[in-house]
Amino acid sequence: SILRISLLMDMRHVTGDGELAGKLKSHLVKRVSRSPFLLKYMAREALRFTPPIGFFSNFVVEKSGERKGEMDIKKGGVFPLTQGVRTLAAEHSLLETSTEERILRLGELGVFSAGLSAGIREAYGFFQTLRVRSQAERIGEGEPPDNYISPDRLSSLERDRLKECFRIVVDFQSLIHNKYGLRLLT
Repeated sequence: SILRISLLMDMRHVTGDGELAGKLKSHLVKRVSRSPFLLKYMAREALRFTPPIGFFSNFVVEKSGERKGEMDIKKGGVFPLTQGVRTLAAEHSLLETSTEERILRLGELGVFSAGLSAGIREAYGFFQTLRVRSQAERIGEGEPPDNYISPDRLSSLERDRLKECFRIVVDFQSLIHNKYGLRLLT
């Protein structure tokens, strides 16, 4: 149910009366922003997956199976950022839908520092770039696209940047954990 509410927060008008869709979204955002309990559960979803980076800054990849040597970049990078940003946007009654717009607005509101805002935007963009590139490569190889990337197929510079982006996710998850008091939520 929490993920369904989270997805509704991303609602976009497609057809029909756009004014009705706007009113529905405004009502939903207002209700969610007034519910600390719901915000905590939305925030907890942002912590469900940890970035695939180990203690010694090595990548944590699949050890066996079809995806051996690969990692799910959406689960370990994109999802924690989008869900955490979505939660903060809901708390502050922001109607923006795109993650990038939400990050900018939250930064403007002082929810996080300019440095963290820039880092989150950069990490999100880099994750998406790697994800789309990998999907295009899979399509080119006649395989269905997915969210897995192989760190071995990245340049040394890209691997270093990816590690730094995962560290930003760790910092962001820590912020979310502390802000919403998730140590108290079972």
